[in-house]
Amino acid sequence: MLSPTERNRLINREGIRSQERASNYARVRKKLAMWLNEDLADVFLCIKFLPEDQLKRVFEDPHIFRLFALVERMMEIKDFRAVYGKADDPEEWKVTKPGEMEPDRLAEDQDVRRAWKLMNHLDNLYIVYGHENLLKHLATLLRMDEDEKIHDRVTEGERKGLERIKRVLPRRVGRTLSIMYGQDGPK
Repeated sequence: MLSPTERNRLINREGIRSQERASNYARVRKKLAMWLNEDLADVFLCIKFLPEDQLKRVFEDPHIFRLFALVERMMEIKDFRAVYGKADDPEEWKVTKPGEMEPDRLAEDQDVRRAWKLMNHLDNLYIVYGHENLLKHLATLLRMDEDEKIHDRVTEGERKGLERIKRVLPRRVGRTLSIMYGQDGPK
């Protein structure tokens, strides 16, 4: 998508003149918008019409997880928020920034619309992931096992499951948990 020059100027933007930086930003922004608006539409077209055996030759697990990371970052940039309140008092519904405990403003219609659409996508993902997925429980056990204060609450049998997780995801487990919950664990 980006030329080597555009990529270099984007990464090393502090070392170039402001006019050159602004021009590069405009080119990169235009290409990014084109990818989102046109190229992504072509991807959906390919998914709809290419036979599944052809798609399996293209798609790899890292593609799925990069797209999840992209969506998460886009939602952060666009300020997607969770909606809280009582169902019978919609004018008092509030929103909270991700990672924050206390709502910080009233929910706008856009917040409700986004949360509703996101909920539908999450429901579809749960069909694949499963509502009672064992790995969610093992992620909790892993955090407990690594905490000196509650380490002894994890049984030897549960540690067998953790060993499999560590074997399958040798260097990623700690990184994944810190991305999900930060250095201090879940709030």
